[in-house]
Amino acid sequence: MKKLKEAFKSVRVKLFLTLSISILIIILLLIIINNVVLESYYMLNKENTLKNVYNQINIYYNNQMDEDYIEAELEKISIKNNFDILIRNNSRENVYSSEKNFVWSFEEINAIKNKISINAEEILEKTDTYTMKKLKDYKNGITYIFFSGKLDNGYTLYLRMPVTAIEDSVRISNNFLYLIAGFTILIGGIIILVVSRKFTEPILELNDIAKKMSKLDFSQKYRITDADDEINNLGKSINIMSDKLEKTIKQLRNTNMELEKDIEEKSKIDEMRKSFISDVSHELKTPIALIQGYSEGLIENVNTDEESRKFYAEVIQDEINKMDKLVKQLLELMKLEYGKREFNNKVFDIVELESEVLRKSKVMLEEKNIKVEFENSGEIDVFADDFYIEQVITNYITNAIKNIKEVNKKKIIKVTNELNEDKQIVRVKVFNTGDNIKEENLMRIWNRFYKVDESRNRADGGTGIGLSFVKAVMNNYEQDYGIINKEDNICISRGVFDMSRKLVAYFSESGITAKVAANLADAIGADLFEIVPAVRYTHTDLDWRNENSRSSIEMKNPASRPAVKTVCDNMAVYDVIFVGFPIWWYIAPTIINTFLEQYDLAGKTIIPFATSGGSGTGKTTEALKPSCPASNLLEGRIFKGNVSKAELAEWADQF
Repeated sequence: MKKLKEAFKSVRVKLFLTLSISILIIILLLIIINNVVLESYYMLNKENTLKNVYNQINIYYNNQMDEDYIEAELEKISIKNNFDILIRNNSRENVYSSEKNFVWSFEEINAIKNKISINAEEILEKTDTYTMKKLKDYKNGITYIFFSGKLDNGYTLYLRMPVTAIEDSVRISNNFLYLIAGFTILIGGIIILVVSRKFTEPILELNDIAKKMSKLDFSQKYRITDADDEINNLGKSINIMSDKLEKTIKQLRNTNMELEKDIEEKSKIDEMRKSFISDVSHELKTPIALIQGYSEGLIENVNTDEESRKFYAEVIQDEINKMDKLVKQLLELMKLEYGKREFNNKVFDIVELESEVLRKSKVMLEEKNIKVEFENSGEIDVFADDFYIEQVITNYITNAIKNIKEVNKKKIIKVTNELNEDKQIVRVKVFNTGDNIKEENLMRIWNRFYKVDESRNRADGGTGIGLSFVKAVMNNYEQDYGIINKEDNICISRGVFDMSRKLVAYFSESGITAKVAANLADAIGADLFEIVPAVRYTHTDLDWRNENSRSSIEMKNPASRPAVKTVCDNMAVYDVIFVGFPIWWYIAPTIINTFLEQYDLAGKTIIPFATSGGSGTGKTTEALKPSCPASNLLEGRIFKGNVSKAELAEWADQF
């Protein structure tokens, strides 16, 4: 019942029923008119014919025309109108008779009425000069119109017209109408069904588009035709509205994301502020107390000699420098922890950097009589910010120096580099002899101001944020770090550095691919590069329904190579390149071929990814392979515009 109700709500069903009922009503009206009006109209027409003949014959005699002429005309009239004519003079003699048996006058008819079974007289019209009656002969089953009238010359005119034929005509006409009705309903139903489908299909399509638009799905567009009608124009308007709504909603979403980001940033900044104030307040208590004490001493002249005053001043200056260093380090740490620091990544030799850090630490190493074992394994290039990586290595070595103890009469620090199987990851290890760190303290040492050895004085204990700095830098690079204990009283500080350089390059005109690309780059810690056309694509250029649009012409020609405005100057440093684009005609836009052919990609891994409303990757890989023949081109994947960073990261991790 519910489905039936829904069906009757359909425009197509309503149109079909309306047109069908209209046809049925027209047919019924025709039948009613045929039964009610046709016979009356016929009788009226015949009555008028009889009166006209009467007037015409009267004219013949009034003009005293030749008898032969009149007789000939009467015969024509009789044959033409299919009725009998009888004219008698005042002596009741026949002047003219079209039928020998037609000899009845009104008196004669009445005299033999019972014999010929004439009855049911119906006077149709009566005047001073003529009378018309409708008579039915039940014996012969014939109905007549009987006319009698006086001519101006004294003659009496009799006209007899059979009207039975009209009843048969009505019956035959009705039967024909029934046949026509059945045929009309059958053929009309088919025509109505086809017509209603033709008219309602675009309406239903527009309805589907409107439903999707209400759910913020703007992927479907109305198929524009060459027809210049209201529905086609409505479709154009809906397409325009869809594009504008999609653009507006994207802008609103971006604005909302920016607002959320701003709110989040504000919260982070507030947390940073609170944490910074708390840490600074805690750590500056001691130096401020010292400064205060020595300052009061100077003011009150506790020590009058110049050397003492100089000592007091040096202590104050030293504490001020320490406070300045601490505040700067805390600020830098806060920026790292809250993602406020942008790295200046480049390729550098980490082995050379380690060597330089050890050289700078030479004085500290010699003071504590520490033997350094440095495994120089040759050049190992990494892609990172060399300033911050130097700080990480420095903190590892400094921490080892501060915590080193003699084992078997030796103090040893050992720096090594280990490469993984594909030589894309390097693990830097710093060994030092000494006591193991309690297991419960292994995670705490990465917290700000935490000290394993509480007995360490301020002079050699540092600021307490060195390992926190290491943690912040490594987290920003999403790399491993840590400290482990060895059974032979050796502590190992280790950090992992990803040597593979990743790039996410993308081409996007609608903004969907751009969003996915940005999320992918953020999820995997890759650089981001936009492939910008020398001439931007307009909305008209991207109209795939138009065979003459710019995109249609380009995609029809496999050799098409749209010019690219932007150039990646450091393409050589990247090992893995993710290339993003929308799907056009089941392949990548030919501008992607332009991009790939600009560079030497030999030995690099190329991973395509695409955005699409419904189509698959088609022959994308096949179409791109000739543009990067010496690279390792992998099969790509289609993503929706709302794909999460987690899903993107999970997908990228397999490469």
